[in-house]
Amino acid sequence: MTPLPLALIGDPTVCRTYLPLLSGDPAINLVALDPGGVEAQLVSPEVEAVVIAGAGEPHAAWAEQASRAGKHVLCDYPLGATREACRTIMGAAAVGGATFMIGARARYARLIGFLKEGLTARESPRTLQLQVVATGPCDGPALRAFDLACTLIEGEPVSVYAVGRTVTIGFSDRSTATVLLMGDAFQKGVEPYLALYDDGCRMALSGWQHLHVAGPDPIGAGETSLSDPDDGAAGMLEAFVRLVRGDHTPGADIREAMRSSVIGFLAEESVEAHGVALPISRKDYVIGAVSC
Repeated sequence: MTPLPLALIGDPTVCRTYLPLLSGDPAINLVALDPGGVEAQLVSPEVEAVVIAGAGEPHAAWAEQASRAGKHVLCDYPLGATREACRTIMGAAAVGGATFMIGARARYARLIGFLKEGLTARESPRTLQLQVVATGPCDGPALRAFDLACTLIEGEPVSVYAVGRTVTIGFSDRSTATVLLMGDAFQKGVEPYLALYDDGCRMALSGWQHLHVAGPDPIGAGETSLSDPDDGAAGMLEAFVRLVRGDHTPGADIREAMRSSVIGFLAEESVEAHGVALPISRKDYVIGAVSC
């Protein structure tokens, strides 16, 4: 199989994280981009796929341009700074007709896979608590946390309210997800933390490296640890290449990107309204027959 011509652009720090994961894959041919001429090369016939790493000023414009040119796009959160910007990218992806995947890497972390395997049949609402380092509810880490919450709860979000740095999402089955946003001042020494309560069982994940399970069934209880932390970046990149190559294994699509983005926008609006709970429904992130 011919290697996929792929361009990696975006935040230099995040690019350095993705580079070894991509360069070691024989299915990928990394195309070197001139930082001074990114826009022109995004439409180059030599490039079939684009990975936009991290967030930055041209982030949304690159995603729109690459999508409109028919390139396969993997774009890190945030999708866009406003609802209109997100919808513009959605429209560009629909016109281009290629794969568009959002960088929801947390859902591809190995321990999240183990956690999902331990979830029971739905007999009662789930309660999820997440702690992430993020500057606000529309920051990339916060949006990835909202995406992960929707993935683990497996329900439709119906309400969002936020007070200070705490965002609570209500779901149609009465499940709740609470996300605590730790600011830049807490950057050092703070690890991502997740606790999920499911039918009497508590599953706690810390630092993308340790998963502890406790509950009424001693068979499923115990601790799982990885030799190195895995935040899901490698699994996400592998999933993107598989999708581009025609493997229909579900990825985090643009509708899910818009869903998390809308949760972030509503959280900001809820804070401004002093903690008023605001409704959310599918019509907020699905436009017509096209998911956004």
